[in-house]
Amino acid sequence: MVVKYSLNQKEDNVMKRKGCRSCSLWSNSLGRCKAGKINPTTLKGAKSAAMVMGVSYICNINGMQSKLVK
Repeated sequence: MVVKYSLNQKEDNVMKRKGCRSCSLWSNSLGRCKAGKINPTTLKGAKSAAMVMGVSYICNINGMQSKLVK
């Protein structure tokens, strides 16, 4: 039996994120999301943004919003 261990477990747990610029709601002329949403990179950043602006301010495409609601 062969057991493989990952040297970088943090990398294994990282969720693949869709970049804002590849999203259909991104506006090149405005340089921001047409819906006015943000896409925080960390859960800590998402929590602080939710405290200031509310959970609806966070983009729900990458799942960060659903992590906060749980």
